[in-house]
Formats: sequence, structure tokens, C-alpha cells
Amino acid sequence: MFYFSGFSWAFFLFLSLFLLPGVHAATTDQTPFSNISFQHFSNFVQCHFSPHISLATALLVLFSLIENPDLLNLHARQAHPAYHNEKKIQASSWLKCLSQLHGLSELLQLTLYNSTGQFQKKLRPISLSEIEPIWIICPISMTCTTSTCKPVHLEQLTRT
Repeated sequence: MFYFSGFSWAFFLFLSLFLLPGVHAATTDQTPFSNISFQHFSNFVQCHFSPHISLATALLVLFSLIENPDLLNLHARQAHPAYHNEKKIQASSWLKCLSQLHGLSELLQLTLYNSTGQFQKKLRPISLSEIEPIWIICPISMTCTTSTCKPVHLEQLTRT
């Protein structure tokens, strides 16, 4: 019979979990993020929504659009019938619910078809690498909040 102390048991568990094969989903085939100017995006938002729209709402609409490439694929396919009995649907029901996303998808160049209606390619997940935040290491608390706090600070010495 085996006997494991607290440390060796935890180590054995960690080691066995580490040796298990892991799986993760990774998509390397991505659609690049659009390279439109902020002025074009701002003009679109002011024209199609309102100049008084909040930043949170504008970002909600933008991220809802770029995080759902399969809905854009479906919408584009419905707008370009390929078979005899198919009907062209300019604005699908989900697009009607989200209002002006068709125009925004065209502005962001998230379309499957070119200007002549020829199929180009299916959209893949949108790459967010160009809009990833820059993470900055900083303390959680910016000041002492208790009487037992021992204040410390970082100092940068430079030569002049």
C-alpha cells in the first residue's frame, strides 16, 4: 500500500495532470482587421446612428460585428443567391435587429463578395491582434488605505 504525504500527493497529482494530453482550439486562418481610418468610422457612426451615441454603444456594435463572422457569412450568402429558386435577401432578420450593421460590415471590408457580386472567400474569425491592448504592470492600489500600510514607491534615476 502506498502512502503519500501532503506534498508528495499534490506533486503526484500535478505531475499526472501535466502528462495528460491537452487539447485547445486555435485558429490560425483569420481575416485581418480592417485598416479604415478613424474618420471614416466616426463619419459612419454619426451618419447611421447618431452623433450622440455613447462610446460604449459604438464599441458594442463594432465588437458584435467582428466577433460573429459566421453571421456575416450567412448574411452575405443570403444577399447573393446562387440557385434558381433562391430569393435575394438584402437584410436578414438578425441584421434588421442590429440595424445598420450591413453598412458597417461593408465599411470594415468584411464582405464575401466584390463590387460585381463575385464570391471572394468565406470570412474567418477576425484577427484582433492589431487592436490588442498594451498591458501595463502597475500596483492595484495607488495609495495606502490602512494604518498598517507601509508606503513604498518606484524611483527612476536618469542621468542629466
